[in-house]
Amino acid sequence: MGLADDRTPGFSDQQTRWDRWRRTLRLHWGAIAIGVVFLVLSLVYNITIPAWEADNELSHFNYVRYIIDHRALPAIDAVIDPPAITDVCRSGEENILAELTHQFRQPPLYYLLGAATTFWTDADSSGPAAANPFRVWDPSQLGYNFALHDPAQEGMPYSGTLLALHMLRLLSGLIGLAGLLATYLLGLLLFDGRRSLALAMMAVNAFIPQYLFASAIVNNDILIAALSSWCVYLCIYAVLRDGRARSLFLPAFLAALALTAKYNGLVLLPLVALTALVVLLRSLRSNRERIVPVVIGIGVMTLLASIPAIVLLAYNKVFYHEFFGSYSTVSNSLPDLLPATAASRGSGVGYAVQYAFATLWGQFGWDTITLPGWIVAVLALVCLLAAAGVILFLLDRKQPRRMRWIVVAASLFLLATLVQSFAKSIGSLEPRGRYIFPAISVICYLLVLGLHRVLPQRVKLAGVTALWIGLLILAIAVPFAVLQPAYAAPSIESSAELLPGEEPLDVTIGGFAQLLGYRVDSQKLAAGDPVEVTLVWKALQPTPSNYSMSIHLLDANRYPRAWVMSHPGHGNYPTSIWQPGDVFRDTYSLYWADTAWEQLPAQALLKVALFCPGTGVVADDYLQVVNAQGDSLGDAVYFGRIKVHGEQPTTDSLAQASPAYTFGDEIALDSVQLSPETPLPGQPLEITMQWQALRQPDADYTVFAHLINAQGQWVTGNDLPLTGGYYPSSLWEGGETVTHTHTLDIPASLPIGGYTVQVGLYDPQSGQRLPVTGRDGTQMVDDQFELASFEAPRFRSYIPMVVVTDDSAP
Repeated sequence: MGLADDRTPGFSDQQTRWDRWRRTLRLHWGAIAIGVVFLVLSLVYNITIPAWEADNELSHFNYVRYIIDHRALPAIDAVIDPPAITDVCRSGEENILAELTHQFRQPPLYYLLGAATTFWTDADSSGPAAANPFRVWDPSQLGYNFALHDPAQEGMPYSGTLLALHMLRLLSGLIGLAGLLATYLLGLLLFDGRRSLALAMMAVNAFIPQYLFASAIVNNDILIAALSSWCVYLCIYAVLRDGRARSLFLPAFLAALALTAKYNGLVLLPLVALTALVVLLRSLRSNRERIVPVVIGIGVMTLLASIPAIVLLAYNKVFYHEFFGSYSTVSNSLPDLLPATAASRGSGVGYAVQYAFATLWGQFGWDTITLPGWIVAVLALVCLLAAAGVILFLLDRKQPRRMRWIVVAASLFLLATLVQSFAKSIGSLEPRGRYIFPAISVICYLLVLGLHRVLPQRVKLAGVTALWIGLLILAIAVPFAVLQPAYAAPSIESSAELLPGEEPLDVTIGGFAQLLGYRVDSQKLAAGDPVEVTLVWKALQPTPSNYSMSIHLLDANRYPRAWVMSHPGHGNYPTSIWQPGDVFRDTYSLYWADTAWEQLPAQALLKVALFCPGTGVVADDYLQVVNAQGDSLGDAVYFGRIKVHGEQPTTDSLAQASPAYTFGDEIALDSVQLSPETPLPGQPLEITMQWQALRQPDADYTVFAHLINAQGQWVTGNDLPLTGGYYPSSLWEGGETVTHTHTLDIPASLPIGGYTVQVGLYDPQSGQRLPVTGRDGTQMVDDQFELASFEAPRFRSYIPMVVVTDDSAP
């Protein structure tokens, strides 16, 4: 009977193939649905993440463009033309130049694939024209963004460089999808065809936000993840289903390819070696006479599969004199794997594990945006629960022995990946979670297996399903709740009217920026507390340059205690994209810093300026400020009055004894010390006064100390704001005690007679003195009191007689 007789009657070959496809679709529709949702989310991430806003994405992109433009791999000292910079401030130029070729040390596989995908695009630049140099200090304040963006130029439809960039991101998404297929097949294999658990594995992998992020940017981490997932699957397949030597070729080949994608593919080599050992032992057990052919077969398969890695290592050795190319840190970090080295860093291993765990689930942008801490804590609890389940599985002797050994091997592989990622971080104790991507399918397997084992029977599947649904919700939320806010420009308003609580300033900086007003959230703070400052800006005219903004929190001596330097809008609204008439509010937090010479309480004020940052040899170039009348205010505007207090005053601190003098109902003078105790002509008189606020004073009062002669005439004096202006009196609170030191210079030549030192307080704005009342209730004349009195003594002048001899006389 021929082949035609074996066919179903009435069906053509095409119909039979279609039936197979329909049957496959019915069996695996869940996996297809997960893949579609993953691709959609990958595209959402792709579009949401601004250009160049992923760690080293600029350099990864330029690697691809170098291959396209030069049809060769970049040399270790390769140079490319920087993007054209028209900004007179040349904002972030050094940052851009440092990133242009930083990743040229990487293995080439991802970039070769990228070149094959985007060779047809017309990329017209090598990166952004301006960058944010401040992001490395405090991204939450100064901006998470590497580049300064212009939404009008970066929106769809994409063209030129942006088209090439997003096409490479799409390539990453397709590579990520290929990795998910391997995870799904691995789940079917390990869970013996139970599609619900295999789908759970695939879904967990697909909806880990960090995996989605890597699938939406230009990077080689996603390629190593996909290749590793396929290598792990094929190794398990060789052990469980196909023990022939030829089954080793594909996993060994993928391990070699992984090494040409990223050097952390090294962790796959022990896995492939272990698989080869299992195949060898199984062959030895079944037929000892065939051991030699099996060994030869394994050797030949391994050698053929290793050709890509051998070629890469040989290339590196010839051109870079290092097997790992210019990525010499791989060789240097291998000693970190030694037990003695790891033990010496044991105190930081706990932190390194925590950091790797947190960033495995989500570390975005330039490794500065992370998931909220409570989400990481929930995931940690889930993983601890799964770990307990894995231990129970290993202790359960009812489970097949080979499956328990596979779980042991999977756990050791994950541990090896962690150790390698720790070594790759060169002991910085901050191994990125993406360095663990070679074990991503293994992590998903252990999570699903552990949860399924530890949960009660009636909720096993529900618990596993809840895990991936929770991750799906998180994955959907990240672009809108985490990424978009990090790069969002401030809201633009059309009205220039100030809101309640905002104080007017009305100054113009550089002719194009008007600072309408400001708001300080608190007029009082303690050292170390934040003060939130909101600036209200209005654009007057366009400027092609990206000026930086500085906000300084100064003490009364105008010494800076805190400062913020950033591009406006936390780096997301640079001055080059301001449009005339736009009004926006920009809010920052500053923290008063203690000093060795701290004096509290104190007054603080704010200083704002716009400038072009200088270099090591060129000073910052500050723009000039003018007020509404056109008067120059210099290169900055000063404003605000903030009280920085020490211990909070209380009503219990009011002196029990009556003060020496009372000034109105506002201030009392508790005590006075003189040095010297009796004033002397020619010696400065230092007066230390202990003041106490009876309530909050109405004004910043000035204290005067005048020297008056016996005829009531003014001889000399010294007027000085209380505390020298460091802590003005209008900031005092009832019950506060404040020390003021005053120096009065007593002239050396005084006419003979009696003198008094008179002291009082007055408002410098009106010149009005505060009324002074003595301890007995007596009102002091002229609103002043006599602090001290002395007599200028009579001095006799004595001129000694000097006899001069003339030695030249005869």
